[in-house]
Amino acid sequence: MSKRIELLDVLRGFAILGTLGTNIWLFANAGNIGAFFGSTTYQSQLEGILQQATLFFSNGKFLGMLTILFGVGLELQYQSAKKRGQSFLPAYLWRSSLLFLDGLLHFALVIEFDILMGYALTAMLVAFIVTKGEKVMQTTMMVAGGIHLLMVFAITAVLIFTPRPELERALGNFGNISQVYLNGTYLEGVVYRLENFSSLRIEPIFVIPMGITLFLLGVRWMRSGTFSEQGAHLTDQMMRWGLGLGIPLNLLALEPSFGLDLAARYLFAPLQAAGYIGLIAYALRHGWLGSLASSIAKVGRMALSNYMLQGVLASVLFYGWGFGLARNPNAYAALTAWLCISVTLVIFSKFWLQRFNQGPFETVWKILSEMPFRK
Repeated sequence: MSKRIELLDVLRGFAILGTLGTNIWLFANAGNIGAFFGSTTYQSQLEGILQQATLFFSNGKFLGMLTILFGVGLELQYQSAKKRGQSFLPAYLWRSSLLFLDGLLHFALVIEFDILMGYALTAMLVAFIVTKGEKVMQTTMMVAGGIHLLMVFAITAVLIFTPRPELERALGNFGNISQVYLNGTYLEGVVYRLENFSSLRIEPIFVIPMGITLFLLGVRWMRSGTFSEQGAHLTDQMMRWGLGLGIPLNLLALEPSFGLDLAARYLFAPLQAAGYIGLIAYALRHGWLGSLASSIAKVGRMALSNYMLQGVLASVLFYGWGFGLARNPNAYAALTAWLCISVTLVIFSKFWLQRFNQGPFETVWKILSEMPFRK
């Protein structure tokens, strides 16, 4: 495995485990997104500090990293199709349709905050854009990025001028889904998600402009050789600028009175995500990760399978039809669950890849994606 591919697999592995570091608080609070706004009541102040500290390092950061890596994957498939003299769009649009279906099933059967459906829609749009040349890509990035900025600024203004109690009362509507997850059966959870499909799928639509921007950023970074051995100076710049700007901005968002919760997840987090990419590349290049790099890379090679599996495991642990840990919100239990699930994914990936070349979902995905194009 080349250094370049190893870096991408390691980045995917960190992105999957880091995304769980955000989602685990949603599971621990039975689907109530008020956890992101400090509305969870714990028995000790230290638990609240632990939650906010974890979210500071994870909330939106690894989602941003994963979005960029989807763009990198798109570019790899585009270049591969060009080298083989094959048409890129039909095969990629079919794969994106499969991804949308996969996300729909994941949403209905596992969790309401699935990201795959949004990625699939974004991928379909970006697939056309990358074939139109650099100028169209650059223009699209500017337009999509501008739309995203305007939306974030507009909603942030509403948050700033909305009294905190009113905001928390509005978020309290998510208590309905919490009651379903705490007291209902598994099937009742499925029915609730399907009946409230439109309201629970707002985020994937809202983030499409951001997704387009980050997808295209991943494409352009891939084309510039950022992830190759010769791109070390570029990832070093990403580390310095991403962390240098992202961390102070996200620290600023910790002050509740500023109303920057939305900006922290959808504006400041991608900056910090770019810093994470640079930092991981630097650590891998200097051997700081040691044998951990190989383990994380295996998780990244099975990113789709591990993303699906972590939601299933967390649901079993926290929801009422499982072990019901969410009935008594506990930050220590949430962090322990995140650690245990992460270790499980690492072990599962290691033993699975000793027998097979791909993860289980990746294998099915490959069969279905190639089926219409076999001669």
